Amino acid sequence: MTDRGDCAAAMRNLRTVFKPNLAFPADVFGSDWGDAYFFDSDWMFEGPAVTVLKNLMSVEDATCVCFANLDRLEEEEHQFYVHSETTDAEFEKLLVGEDGGGLGLGWHAAMDRFGCISDRGEWCIYCERHNDIAVLAFRSSELAKLCSPAVRALKAASIEEALAQSISWAFSSRGLPEHWRQALLRHYGSKRQRVLGGGFGRNRRWTTN
Repeated sequence: MTDRGDCAAAMRNLRTVFKPNLAFPADVFGSDWGDAYFFDSDWMFEGPAVTVLKNLMSVEDATCVCFANLDRLEEEEHQFYVHSETTDAEFEKLLVGEDGGGLGLGWHAAMDRFGCISDRGEWCIYCERHNDIAVLAFRSSELAKLCSPAVRALKAASIEEALAQSISWAFSSRGLPEHWRQALLRHYGSKRQRVLGGGFGRNRRWTTN
């Protein structure tokens, strides 16, 4: 059984890590985080994502993961907790909504910001559905290496590789404005100097930072 205190700890970590005024292309994490791997955000909104989260939990020896809509964080129906017994089917029900997908009320239809972190808090995932971009970050390179199966399952890559290989449309030259490419490289590249970014406009696809 999952301890309610562990899930409360995961939610506290979520609130601490993800600031309401930060979004891509700024550094949404800050100096406490190291290796970052980018991927298409759609991978986090499929049933098998639960398997990836369980893999991360197992390596980290965590008990609970909080996956939540950061733009609707105060609403309990927009919080989902993953533990060792959570099934793909439970997550898929959340994705399609209580109506079975007919009205588009599930997370599949939500073009918001999402965050994911465990009660241990040694890794986290940040997603922007409206920009089709997500990132998995680790506090240490050692943990990143141990979690390489999860990185591969998400088809994630360093920001340099994601842009060079256009791992999805969102990372292609047509999908991503040049000022975003430069900002992402500056904030998440291997030679980056970490800085905190500014605000963003939620109703606009691209902002300047």
